[in-house]
Amino acid sequence: MAAFKWEIRGLKDNHESIGRSNLNKQIDELRAEMDLLRKQNEKTEEVAQLWRSEALRPGNKRGSINISTPASEGRTATRSRLGGGTTGTDDEARRLRAEVQELQERRRCDQTDVDMLKERCAKAEAQRMEAEAELSRLREQLESLSTEGAGAGTPQVKGTNLKERMDDAAKTGFRTGRRGRVKMTPGRLPREGSARKVNDRFAFVQDERKRDSEHSRREAWNRYAKKRGLSIRRWILRLMSWLNSTRRRDLEGVAALRRGRILNRIMSMDSLFLSNPGFVLCQDESAAMESCAARFREEGFERLGKWNPAGDLGQSYSIPKHKDITKWRPICPTHSECGVRASKRAAQSINELLWDLPSATNFNLKSMADLAATVGKVNKELRKGECFLSAAFDIKEMFCNLPHDAIMKAVRWVVDFWMIQGCKGVLVNQRGKGAKLRFGGVQSGWISIPFATLVDFVKFDLDCTFFKACGQLLQQKVGIPMGKSSSPALACLLCVYNEFLFLSSLGCDRRLISGIRMVDDVSVFVRYRDGNSKSEAVAQSILSRFRFCYDSNLVLECTSDGDCWDFLGCVLKVLDWPWGIQCVALNKNQRFFKEDRLRFQSLQDYSSFSCREQKMAVICSCLHRAKAYTTMAGMEVVFLLTLKIELRRRDFPDEYFDNALPNFSCKFGGIWEDWVTYLTVWGSLVGGRRKAGSALEG
Repeated sequence: MAAFKWEIRGLKDNHESIGRSNLNKQIDELRAEMDLLRKQNEKTEEVAQLWRSEALRPGNKRGSINISTPASEGRTATRSRLGGGTTGTDDEARRLRAEVQELQERRRCDQTDVDMLKERCAKAEAQRMEAEAELSRLREQLESLSTEGAGAGTPQVKGTNLKERMDDAAKTGFRTGRRGRVKMTPGRLPREGSARKVNDRFAFVQDERKRDSEHSRREAWNRYAKKRGLSIRRWILRLMSWLNSTRRRDLEGVAALRRGRILNRIMSMDSLFLSNPGFVLCQDESAAMESCAARFREEGFERLGKWNPAGDLGQSYSIPKHKDITKWRPICPTHSECGVRASKRAAQSINELLWDLPSATNFNLKSMADLAATVGKVNKELRKGECFLSAAFDIKEMFCNLPHDAIMKAVRWVVDFWMIQGCKGVLVNQRGKGAKLRFGGVQSGWISIPFATLVDFVKFDLDCTFFKACGQLLQQKVGIPMGKSSSPALACLLCVYNEFLFLSSLGCDRRLISGIRMVDDVSVFVRYRDGNSKSEAVAQSILSRFRFCYDSNLVLECTSDGDCWDFLGCVLKVLDWPWGIQCVALNKNQRFFKEDRLRFQSLQDYSSFSCREQKMAVICSCLHRAKAYTTMAGMEVVFLLTLKIELRRRDFPDEYFDNALPNFSCKFGGIWEDWVTYLTVWGSLVGGRRKAGSALEG
């Protein structure tokens, strides 16, 4: 009996182990099948997402398709492949079956979406083919209606090119998508050359007039030659004899002068770029651009703006300075560079960090529109019995001699300043020029630029500055990048950093000094007690320390001889209390109006191609400048008088100024109404009426 019991127990254990192994094997098979179905479902979802994104893309020529996933139908339960087992294993098997069923249901729904997308795309393709067939049929009809040999034409070419123009219009104007649709209007022409050639009515009319004028000049010459009995051969002989006459010496002198100017310009380019140690000559342009593009993408600067592979390097040149024509001003345009968009956004960010700094930490002026307000704040600090010790400087070599380490030091300083204040970055408007500091989260419609990205991009911009000069590729190694959007911002930032260090070193004497700086022109005012030698000595020491506050590579040139000097289209004058500092608007030709010829082309002539409204707007802008830049009422009369003289010398009728000034003065009143009386024809009429009224009263 004991043997039978042991045998029965062994059989039971063997049966349970075999059943348990079969159950585990079936569970493993179900898991493998579930993983396979999950992978297939993911692939199907990726394909469906690709089709859906292609159909919903705004620029898709086949139109936009709205997709809604259909509801799933009821399905029968899958066949169970589980055998007997315990209760726990049965629950797990049911859960696995339900998951497999759900995956299969998703797969079927995705397959339904894919089928619908394929059907819609096939319909869109059929519509496109029908449209192309219709276009080919229209072209055949146009060929049958060709006007070749019609007999009408311009003076040079018989017939017309109507068929070719209609073909070009059909090619350029046939677009099904909303985005990028060509509008065939004279004011808004497409960018393609053929479409511009077809639809530019103004250019067509100008060409026809030009040909007619050439034809008329040729006819006039033929009539004149026939009347005088001359021929082209005789005119050539007469011209040759004139060249061989005594005036040939003058021509040789002019040629020598031109050769000297050309040689002088070549020497200026050589001294500015080729012989300058701050520029390094490079050989391979394509290799340099490829390395810049690779670094641009590796460091993640595409969030600032995309790299344009079709961009081109700027071609530098030089122009003589109007104050000293023996000196030349280097210019390098960079509007077509590959990373110009990113550079513009970086410049907006740096300017925002700079302009939001406390005004007590620097002398930087955001724009000339803030000049009068800044001068007013300086005058409020002047007390009775105090005077100003003033000086004006021009910061030389700001863009050429600054080392890159000093520039990066200033950038890191301003970034650290705002990080201490809790700022996380800069927000730049995607479609405008606005920018603001980011203290919270990211906002829609704004590009968030972290401080680390901004610092790295400035470093990239300094290292990858390439341009062409005299047909050779140069890389700038020293100084602020020439011609780039970030150059003025970096120059001002370096000056602000040096001014911050200087003002911090003054201690309690910080309250005595004030200043105004616009890029490289700076004016400084130090208050002291009138008649107090000790206070005046302190002011002199502060002014002496200011001369050396900027970087050692910069040179400060004093531009003020006394208490009056020019400052960017204005004249600053230092007076005693309570007037303080006064600013008066200055016309560019104001000091040279007695000369026979105007020295500066600050305004266009009356014969320029512009309408009356534009000319009136220019005159009104000059009046606004006179009002905004003048702090002492009544001092703008010199500006207005010289403006009227300049308008007369540019052949403007007096009615332009006489109508613009009353319209402008009615907004302000006061002394501006008196200028209407004294400077316009309306003033004589009003004065005559006043005299007549006083005579009647008497």
